[in-house]
Amino acid sequence: MINGTEHPYTYNGKEEQNELGLNWHDFGARNYDASLGRWMNIDMKAEAYYPVTPYQYVLNNPVVHQDHNGQWTVTRHYNMTYNALSAAGIGKKQADLIAHYSAVYADNPGGHIRLNNLAHPTNQQHYRDNIDYSGTANSQVTDYSGKGYNYNIWHSMRSEWEMENETISASAAMDRGMEFGWSKIFESAESGTLNDLKENSKGIQAFGQGLHALQDAYAHKGRSDVGASHLYNDRYGDTSQAENISESAVTVHNLLSGNYDAFNGSNKISFSATGMTSEQLSQAMSAALDYLSQNKKDEKDK
Repeated sequence: MINGTEHPYTYNGKEEQNELGLNWHDFGARNYDASLGRWMNIDMKAEAYYPVTPYQYVLNNPVVHQDHNGQWTVTRHYNMTYNALSAAGIGKKQADLIAHYSAVYADNPGGHIRLNNLAHPTNQQHYRDNIDYSGTANSQVTDYSGKGYNYNIWHSMRSEWEMENETISASAAMDRGMEFGWSKIFESAESGTLNDLKENSKGIQAFGQGLHALQDAYAHKGRSDVGASHLYNDRYGDTSQAENISESAVTVHNLLSGNYDAFNGSNKISFSATGMTSEQLSQAMSAALDYLSQNKKDEKDK
């Protein structure tokens, strides 16, 4: 009670439900009993964490993870990718594999493998024995000094050297990263549909890197450092734009690869073209028109 007024919102701002004397906290997807320290419903994503009890909370690591509305607790890249793929009808096993490529493969921790595995106690964010990570071994190389390839592009960032020498603005670095990201999405589509992508194939590697760069564009916004304030944004900042670009990348890939079944006969196609070059946009629009034309023909045949 606060000043005589009922105050039902407690831990994490979640409402305490007093109906029937249960005193559970409503997290949206499931309910939590604080007196027992237990969830009263199985995690909706329990199948993704088979080594852990389906009643767990933040993988027993509230320092590293957070549980969005009681239903998900993995790093944001994996989360957004998995959800975008699932919404497009990609099966759990394939969605998990591709999401791993957009997270651990694209954000390769390099020499920090043990630290990465310690911070992420489930297989989703661990190095996997059957996956070749050598293609992104330099993912964390950020000390670009104007010579050679700038790996900051992979994360839609600019280096300290670029900032100090004013060779590129933050917004331009963000655009550069998005252009790189879309180029990888288009490259991946040449290998086949999302369901066809196999582990260690060029197609799945390209899609993982491309989607990661597009998502990072909204997390980093062309920044040149990884200070505490930016890390806070990575973990807790608004992801709505990154989620939208993730869904758009999946849509564009389906159009380019001819996976029309993903649209369930819809006569409406929408996607964000933010960061695309004019040539890429033209190609994506042409693919969308091809689908709509084919869909119209199929409806007439019925």
